[in-house]
Amino acid sequence: MKQVCSVEGCEKSARARGLCKNHYGRLHTHGDPLGGRVTFGEPLAWIEAHVDHQGDACLTWPFGHDGRGYGGIVVNGQKTGAHRYMCGRVHGPAPTSKHQSAHNCGRGHLGCVNPRHLSWKTPKENEADKIFHGTLQQGELIHHAKLTTAEVHAIKMFGEWGFHGWEIVALARVYGVHRKTIGQIFSGKNWKHVQTQVDSVHPTGGRRKLVEDRGLTADDIWDGGYTGEQPL
Repeated sequence: MKQVCSVEGCEKSARARGLCKNHYGRLHTHGDPLGGRVTFGEPLAWIEAHVDHQGDACLTWPFGHDGRGYGGIVVNGQKTGAHRYMCGRVHGPAPTSKHQSAHNCGRGHLGCVNPRHLSWKTPKENEADKIFHGTLQQGELIHHAKLTTAEVHAIKMFGEWGFHGWEIVALARVYGVHRKTIGQIFSGKNWKHVQTQVDSVHPTGGRRKLVEDRGLTADDIWDGGYTGEQPL
């Protein structure tokens, strides 16, 4: 006969110590098979209780957070940021769908939802705040970035020198990224904070020399199986 979890109302199969996988995990983490649970409606009730919060220090969201550290909440079945919901309760709906709930403390990534720290700002205004607070994650500071600032600077130099078409494919192989990534760097869509400038035409006028100046060789470009017909 199938043994079910010993927690009242749970009908999942017991895995260890008479508990299902979820309840055993809570027992292991919190010392109680019911530990760590959030009562339905509790996060919303917490927001309502703190809408008139008057303290100047950051008010940290005590419930779940997303991968960036911002508090999360479910409202009418839709996930949203706890700081965004709090901002709406205090300042009314966002002026437009593109407006963001900005923090004047620069600690939104640490879960701050203090209503005195929040206001509606445009994405551009919010980005400026992040730069001011030193919290803007860009370039190699992003945990999944595949390129370094130095590599992007070199790639942009290639773009300034007119690399295109098959040469973009070759550069993508050298740096281990998709050719679209190279194109987006050339166009300034990505890594736009990295600036570079070519003051004059290379004396030889040849791209082979440029590649060698960047610490690469022709073999580096062709390594990886690229079979384009045009040489550097």
